[in-house]
Amino acid sequence: MAEDKRSSMKIALDWLGGICAFLTVAAYVVLVINAKWPFLTDELLNIFNVVRTWAPLIVVGIVGLEFTSGKGFAVQLVFIIMCAIVVLSMFFPETWENVVGIIG
Repeated sequence: MAEDKRSSMKIALDWLGGICAFLTVAAYVVLVINAKWPFLTDELLNIFNVVRTWAPLIVVGIVGLEFTSGKGFAVQLVFIIMCAIVVLSMFFPETWENVVGIIG
């Protein structure tokens, strides 16, 4: 019974991850097209910029949860803590700029 629940959870996360990944790529395509031929209003552009920032993290979170759903509690906890650290650092611009500065 527990295996069926875990299997159905993995299937649900797989579908959700696939849909979110598709929508993320579609949003990026819209932004690329808009960069060449501007057609988005300022409000829509702001929305797409927020999607550009958060959608990849959401996809990574969903895929990570799918991956860790079959693992032990410790692995799941470590993954969730790491995701929380990334999200929290994004709320503090100076921290995020330092991380991006190191990479760039």
